[in-house]
Amino acid sequence: MKVSRESLRLRITGAHEHSILLALAPYYEQANVYNAFNVNVHYTGPDTTGGADINWTMTNIGVSTIWCPSDPDVQEMRRLTYWLGSQGGFPMRYTSYKGNAGPWPTPARSTDPADAIFGAQKSNALGLFYYYSSTKLSDIRDGTSNTLMFGETAYGLLDEGSKVEWHWWTSGNYGDTMFTTYYPLNPHRKLANGTSVGVNTSVFVVTASSLHPGGANFCMADGSVRFIKDTVNTWPHNSNGSPTAVTASNGVFTVGPPGFGVYQALSTRKGGEVISADQY
Repeated sequence: MKVSRESLRLRITGAHEHSILLALAPYYEQANVYNAFNVNVHYTGPDTTGGADINWTMTNIGVSTIWCPSDPDVQEMRRLTYWLGSQGGFPMRYTSYKGNAGPWPTPARSTDPADAIFGAQKSNALGLFYYYSSTKLSDIRDGTSNTLMFGETAYGLLDEGSKVEWHWWTSGNYGDTMFTTYYPLNPHRKLANGTSVGVNTSVFVVTASSLHPGGANFCMADGSVRFIKDTVNTWPHNSNGSPTAVTASNGVFTVGPPGFGVYQALSTRKGGEVISADQY
């Protein structure tokens, strides 16, 4: 199922949508790429109607560091032809890795800091990366070795239409460079509707996944890499993957009994959970 964001891109243009992978580029030997990006404008432009396509050169740069060797489709450049500009279509490169936004996506993409609900939404953000985040090492109170920082998200398992629309490496949106633990790890192996093409794209792009058998690789906040198994304990969910004990109102999520599973607890930075490595 293809999920398009064409209707949103015309009204959402905040600098909060800049990618964490782009911000980190100087630290994985891509300072020249970072320096080519104009941080004063949106990552798509600002003008995608035929004028100055300021950041389009940046979006066309492929960075092999953020491509999983088991995910070869991620290496291909694709053009969004509904954004014509001066190059005959907006060029985009993609990523196999995303930052941990916690158990749910909040603050919402369309929420502005001036909105009355912004404070509650930001307080409800439990991961390391989210819109307007500024997480410090001292904020990770659950222990850096027990907190997810980055995870795999298998680009190659998307249907062809969604490969154009998601995993954009210069975008800071949920579904591009952030994942949540709201849905189970590797949903294409667990949900009732079967393969990745059958799993709703809006589920798949905000979930950690891989092409490896039995689980996926994650980078913890201490820099170590762990392989987390598909069998990791997770909160109960219904047939479409939504957790049965979570409710949301105005972008603020509340979890009831039985609470977080081990997988969700690993994605919170200060939940106070005690987790041992043999639980995942």
